[in-house]
Amino acid sequence: MLVKISVMKLSYRSPGEIQPFTKVYAGQMKEGIQLQITDKKHGNLVWETSVKPVDLPLGAASAPPTFSGAAFVKKHLRHLQARMGDLGGVLDDLQDSEVLTENEKELVEQEQTRERRNETLLKFVKNKGDQALEELYRSLSERDPYLVSYLRQPSFSQ
Repeated sequence: MLVKISVMKLSYRSPGEIQPFTKVYAGQMKEGIQLQITDKKHGNLVWETSVKPVDLPLGAASAPPTFSGAAFVKKHLRHLQARMGDLGGVLDDLQDSEVLTENEKELVEQEQTRERRNETLLKFVKNKGDQALEELYRSLSERDPYLVSYLRQPSFSQ
């Protein structure tokens, strides 16, 4: 079966910054699909891939992780530094749970680039131990579930 979608609008969470990933949910596919991204302005093909259906037991995609939030953050530290987006809500959560002080929150916010903000935040939280890492994981799970889900994939490797 060939189904063509002529235009699908993609948007960035933070315009001007690199989009770390895009997730496409195709539901329970019976047949594979072909995805193509074309530069609308110039009409040239930018990216193409095939997505094949996978046999998953019902509910497998939403199964809870078998490891702690602290272990998750430690395992994916490098990827979190590169991929975390808007930290506003995460910083508020960590300050509310007394993981970060007001001064530490301000130091994170003063960094000039997204990656430096992420690096500074991760350094502060990691230095405070596993309970602080658990709080970070909890906040990320609520505020950026797509990133957490992406990093949780069994096929994702470091």
